[in-house]
Amino acid sequence: IFHNPATHELVSIVYLGASIAGWPGVVHGGAIATVLDETLGRCAVRMFPARTGVTANLEMDYKAPTRTEGFYVIRDKGNGKGDRKRWVVGSLERMDGTVCVKAKALFVVPKGVKLGPIADRY
Repeated sequence: IFHNPATHELVSIVYLGASIAGWPGVVHGGAIATVLDETLGRCAVRMFPARTGVTANLEMDYKAPTRTEGFYVIRDKGNGKGDRKRWVVGSLERMDGTVCVKAKALFVVPKGVKLGPIADRY
């Protein structure tokens, strides 16, 4: 995981194996959504002064099959300003740059709920 705090960008390299296949040789869409939710969340949490937050909305656009047994690049970028609400956009790409999935998520720091801060190493 590589993070640029100046640009609010996060880049991750992941390996998606056969155990998360939906159809043989194709990664299950729910597994992809989980991975993207986690990486988008990492990007958002690093922008909040409270260093915590939750997913309020997650949109996925599946562009091409994500094959199992391969390495992928996940690129995330935070948008906007605010201490409690941030949008993050991201993509899951093959190593050749082909975009398999585009994602957009809204993260919030809930009012009246005590959430512990997430460590910077997360």
